[in-house]
Amino acid sequence: MTRAKQNDFMPVIITGPTIEEVQKGGYQTEMAEAIGKFVTVEQPKYLGIGNGIDEFFLDSPELLTTYVESIKETLTRVRSVSSSIKVFATLQYERSSGLNGGLFGGENDESKNILKDILPQLEPFDFIAFTTYPGLIYKIPSELPNDYYTKIKSLTTKPVIFTEIGWSRSVPAEGYDGSESAQVEFIKKFRDQMKDVQPKMQLWSFLYPQKVKSPFDTMSLLADDQETSPGFEAWKTK
Repeated sequence: MTRAKQNDFMPVIITGPTIEEVQKGGYQTEMAEAIGKFVTVEQPKYLGIGNGIDEFFLDSPELLTTYVESIKETLTRVRSVSSSIKVFATLQYERSSGLNGGLFGGENDESKNILKDILPQLEPFDFIAFTTYPGLIYKIPSELPNDYYTKIKSLTTKPVIFTEIGWSRSVPAEGYDGSESAQVEFIKKFRDQMKDVQPKMQLWSFLYPQKVKSPFDTMSLLADDQETSPGFEAWKTK
């Protein structure tokens, strides 16, 4: 938060319990106190209390219900500090859509789409938030269906945000188009579908390469020695 203020950035804070903590329980009051103190001091504009919570539902539908109940004390504390703080939890879009093939290593089965089961339970949140990496499923951007993201509008009336978006700038695996030109093509397709979705926020995951596991280490918009790139310029274009 200090660095954000120094550089005039708008930080988006994401925290929350792990799947193991939700399974075990007993963290609710401690979490509410810690996050309550943080928001009192820092007054963030956006706060995520849960990351990849579709994993809870995939473990068991009851675990997601347990999680939603467990964060209500925290939500009460946050909103007692400021009603302007926008609160959300993220879902991994491909996994939630039943797309677990490609570089995920599983199978694609859209009949296992769980968004229709999860989204009605997220009423306590201000936003529906997604992370999305379609390049893990589709080898080239042109394979991306024209309704890949627009179908979100039929699933929720809440405002939508994207906290992680990525496509590889270098080949993540044999047969996959990871390149600067592929990033540009994906960005154009993504932005075209966003005309219908109208998200309140869109965040590309990495500007520069990070020390993260493959293939996410290939998804930055810039190389270490670059100040611009075709993908970076495309992303800046509204």
